[in-house]
Amino acid sequence: MVPEVRNVAQALCRPRKVARRPAPRWACLAATLALVAALAGMAPQAAAQRAQAPDPVAQADPADRARYDSAFKAMIADPANLDKTFAYAKAAIEVADYEGAIAALERMLFINPDLPRVRLELGALYFRLGSYEAARSYLTTALQAPDVPADVRSRVDAFLAEIDERLSQHRFSGSVYAGLRFQSNATSAPGGTGVRALGFDATLDQEYTSKADTNLFVVGNAKHNYLLQSLAGASIESTALLYYARQHKERRVDLNVLELTSGPRLPLDVPGLFDDGSLYGYAIGTYVELGGDRYYSGLGGGMELRALPAEWTNIRLTAESRAKQYHSNSVRPRNDQQTGFTSSVSLRLRQGLTENLVVNGLLAAARNETDFDYNDYTEYAVGIGLDYLFQPGFITDLVAGELPKDLPWATSVSVSRVLTGYGGPDPTVDPGTTRQDHDWRLSAITAVPISQSWTGILSLGRTQRTSSLPNYQYTNTSVSLGASWRF
Repeated sequence: MVPEVRNVAQALCRPRKVARRPAPRWACLAATLALVAALAGMAPQAAAQRAQAPDPVAQADPADRARYDSAFKAMIADPANLDKTFAYAKAAIEVADYEGAIAALERMLFINPDLPRVRLELGALYFRLGSYEAARSYLTTALQAPDVPADVRSRVDAFLAEIDERLSQHRFSGSVYAGLRFQSNATSAPGGTGVRALGFDATLDQEYTSKADTNLFVVGNAKHNYLLQSLAGASIESTALLYYARQHKERRVDLNVLELTSGPRLPLDVPGLFDDGSLYGYAIGTYVELGGDRYYSGLGGGMELRALPAEWTNIRLTAESRAKQYHSNSVRPRNDQQTGFTSSVSLRLRQGLTENLVVNGLLAAARNETDFDYNDYTEYAVGIGLDYLFQPGFITDLVAGELPKDLPWATSVSVSRVLTGYGGPDPTVDPGTTRQDHDWRLSAITAVPISQSWTGILSLGRTQRTSSLPNYQYTNTSVSLGASWRF
């Protein structure tokens, strides 16, 4: 069919387009927090004009396009035949001509208003176009029809619940991950007894060498977005992280962490670089307990840039500054000497190679400053990893009916190298040697979907540190098994 003829004929019964929803440490910290506050009052820059989207019908598969043209001819030849009109609407949906499908379905309702399935399909189409109020109107009236089929009522209820969530200014999401972990060196202590003390060789008590142990761990993440109606796509984003680990034997390394962040997230387009990104400025509050005692508390701020410059490419650039207050106790009498200021920057890249394979890259650097040069350090990290999605048919066949076959399994492997250099020698350890640590960190994780919300997770990890001082040299291998629940 000639495109111009098709467009003119459809325009006779097509509705109007629907509107869519549319320096010194403390000085550096103060500047970071001021930048976060300033970001909250910013208005996003006007986006560059987008090129007009191409005709979806012209880009459709030739066979689908042929069925679409044939269904359109049949509808035009017999406009009173609802079956032919509905067939055309289905063909239009297959080629992504949603407005053409809407026009056809609305004409069906004009002929016969008592068609709840047609109202359902119209609601679904308007939902797909982002016209949620129009979608709600059709879906609500679909339920008012007498003798609504059960499957129609179920789909309508699901759509209405999703519309309520999308139109709300409040968005909640999160996850809880819990399990058991075994570590060959839970205390991150040296494997041997030979250490340095006051510049001399010394023997470490066996109590303080590496110890294997198991622990119970729980990780909770929650995120809340408050959508700013005055700025399309902008929100106030707040997160909470809770980590709890209780050792079976080595209770001195029980760990509790609470970290909160909050700040504005604004949409960001940079013509010529990317047209889908965001800028997030946030304040950070952290509280950490180790072995049941206060370890440190911190306050700071950060900036995060997220960008999707190309298909299957995701970039995240983060910069943070934190002031940390460490607390001494009878077990760690010199812990307060670590009080200071930490600045860090990291660049993370996710690049899809295929639909099932993603490569991850990491570059990071951090600088820690205290009043004691032997606690100052500069750290550099580089890492690479692979994520692979797959369907292990031989396993799902063995446990048929127990695991979902439509959700892929995921395996991730990664390796990173971390180099840490300290600012000067610690006289209580060795006044002639400055500490230098070199780490290898490896991990392998497999996630098995149990349902849409539940996932089983098996994790393996290994850290190997070499150091210029034997006091800080260690190796640790870990295995954990747990489950994650998303909400």
